[in-house]
Amino acid sequence: MASEKLEGKLEVKTIVLILLAVFIYISPLLTYATIDPKISDQNFRRLDRIVEESVYSQGSAFFEYMPVKAKTDIPYLAKRENNALIIRGEGEITNEVKNGTKLSFRVRTTTAALIELPYLYYLGWEAVLESEQGQGQGKYKLKVLESAKGFAALELPAGAAGTVSVRFKGTALTRLAYLVSLFSMVVFLLALMKNRQRNKRYKRSYKR
Repeated sequence: MASEKLEGKLEVKTIVLILLAVFIYISPLLTYATIDPKISDQNFRRLDRIVEESVYSQGSAFFEYMPVKAKTDIPYLAKRENNALIIRGEGEITNEVKNGTKLSFRVRTTTAALIELPYLYYLGWEAVLESEQGQGQGKYKLKVLESAKGFAALELPAGAAGTVSVRFKGTALTRLAYLVSLFSMVVFLLALMKNRQRNKRYKRSYKR
């Protein structure tokens, strides 16, 4: 009777571990989903709003995780519009769609331009320009920079035209850490299953 209860507990633990593995490792993969134009930031409930006098936020505690440049200029953060801005040079941004950490917009520059994105700068941002300009047509990876205010930013040359797609992909080290953790989880589950099989064989031999 006791052995049956123990076996039942092991089965429950196995199920819980599998569910945890699915939740932990499948969720990050969802960030690679295509932007749905029907969903925008307006579909999410805002916990609080940062104002010029803010010293903390429900979304970022006491701003300890913010880039230094952003943390030292909270008034700019409070007043800034939640969209891509051309902060240097001339051009036009249209058809902007923002969904969490994914953003796309059409851009056309008349001079070299610096575009500040509505995201704080961290390592792991990825940006691609799908150019529509004659011989230069194609996809080009853009370098994501940090603006003077601590936001992610892109530099585009004069005459650039096309669609820019931005997403937070994470660093190679982060992805490696996920793989190592996933591998460790798989090894642990296999060891647990092997141990259960060994216990069953032991019980059968003991009954004999």
